[in-house]
Amino acid sequence: MKTTKLNSNIFYKDKIHFEQKLQNLISSYNQNKKSIAVITDFDYTMTSLFDYDTGKQYKSSYYLYDEDLIGGDQKKFDEKRKKLSEEYAKYEFDTSYDIKIREQKMKEWYTKNLELYFIKKFTMESIDMMVQKLKNNIKFRPKLKEYIDLLISIDIPLIIESGGVTQFIYGALKLIYPNLDDLIKHKKIMIISNSFKFDEKDKGCCGVEHEVIHCFNKADFIGNNINKEFPELKHVFVLGDHLGDADCTKIFDKENVIGFGFVNLPIDVLNDENQKEFINNKIKEYNNVFDMALVGNCDYEPIMEILKRIK
Repeated sequence: MKTTKLNSNIFYKDKIHFEQKLQNLISSYNQNKKSIAVITDFDYTMTSLFDYDTGKQYKSSYYLYDEDLIGGDQKKFDEKRKKLSEEYAKYEFDTSYDIKIREQKMKEWYTKNLELYFIKKFTMESIDMMVQKLKNNIKFRPKLKEYIDLLISIDIPLIIESGGVTQFIYGALKLIYPNLDDLIKHKKIMIISNSFKFDEKDKGCCGVEHEVIHCFNKADFIGNNINKEFPELKHVFVLGDHLGDADCTKIFDKENVIGFGFVNLPIDVLNDENQKEFINNKIKEYNNVFDMALVGNCDYEPIMEILKRIK
């Protein structure tokens, strides 16, 4: 498969086909604004994995949890979480395993990981304190707010579907949108993720609202939510950093889906001449499922330029 290079870190799967799909989307938007939405992953899509100036690696929104703050032992908690990662993480990206096995292992991993949070001392009230304390564990992708502001201005809803935790994602977004409740109420932003349940009596975390969402089963959850909240939706942009993020749009005609994949690679790999073949293969993998691959140090500017054509 031939890819078209836009600049030093942006690659089209097929530039001509991309333009055709975009023109169809714009035409649909002009006829009915409610026919368009953006579906996006959160961790390492709306947030950054690396700081390309300092080389620092950031964490996922799961790391907005602090057991020390509620009188627990964060060190022991991290040891349990690390042990699960060592057992299961290889199944997330290693395509040599059968996809059914990978899906099963992801379900086991996410289920066991989420169960670590089911303790009485972890309450809704403690989440705001945790987010404020640990907000530097995550870093929003550059120009995220400008991008969301643009979506709001052209009345395109942002649907966040994530294998993370609803309450942590909500807490993180509220750092940049104090009026987040209002945006959710008016369907400008929607979060579909693993939502913790809290016991009515002792207020502690006691479970999740539904079967866990992970990187391979997002399509199972998005259909019902979209059909209910956005019944006229026909065309979507989908954004993700994982190949599985593209699968969440299976309910749509593939000609009505425009995909953007963030290929998060560290600066030492990007600058290593010996890694060129690896990087090119990674781009091909992403271009197999996304219309555009954005490699390394990418902000939201390229996507914003495309959205501005819809206005």
